[in-house]
Amino acid sequence: MKTIVIVFCLILGMVGTCRKAINVGPTAQGEVIEKKATLIYELPVDGCSWHFTIDNGDESRRFAPTEASEQNVREFAEKNNLFRTGRMRGEVTIKYRPTNKKRTIVCGFGGQVTLEEIDVLAISLP
Repeated sequence: MKTIVIVFCLILGMVGTCRKAINVGPTAQGEVIEKKATLIYELPVDGCSWHFTIDNGDESRRFAPTEASEQNVREFAEKNNLFRTGRMRGEVTIKYRPTNKKRTIVCGFGGQVTLEEIDVLAISLP
């Protein structure tokens, strides 16, 4: 009887420590996701080139647009005077599709950073 109680307590303890994972980014290729994001371009001040930060509660992740969609992102930022105040970031809403690839972007002082790549399908002001 003691063995059954001990096994039961061990199983109950293992189940109690399981936690649900929080998904803050793309999970499947082909899935279209729409999120509020921060568009960032800080290369002129020794930061990094075009990328997005997407917050989800206590966590945030950075994503780089594909080379093909980066041009549309640049045009959107210029058309909407997104960086007119001198601040190199702006709040946007994006629809994107994960590529399940990585992309290396240029940063100041000859640096680079590798981020998850996304295909930006649409971008708008929030």
